[in-house]
Amino acid sequence: QTPDWPAAEAAYRLAVEAAPGRAEDWSNLGVSLERQGKLAQALAAHERAVKAGPESAKARFNLGVLLYRRREFSRAAAEFGSAARLDPAAPQAAAWAERAGKHDHDR
Repeated sequence: QTPDWPAAEAAYRLAVEAAPGRAEDWSNLGVSLERQGKLAQALAAHERAVKAGPESAKARFNLGVLLYRRREFSRAAAEFGSAARLDPAAPQAAAWAERAGKHDHDR
């Protein structure tokens, strides 16, 4: 079943309005926007997630994914590296950091 991204966006917008300090809600809003192709809004939501929860590995990882998609490899690698340090049990963050670092060196 395909997720209803516009409905998810609406729900997370309500959530961040009600509790603007919750990094997880900002991060989920960012993902819902990203899935709809609203990349500028997604970036703002992901950056707000990191601001609300600088110790959130999930928020940093999700921001890293979007930055990687935007070909901002240095920034992506930094976010993936932060996510890996914050949650060493999440090996995908370290792998993405390495991948982004390789792309950045290709430039």
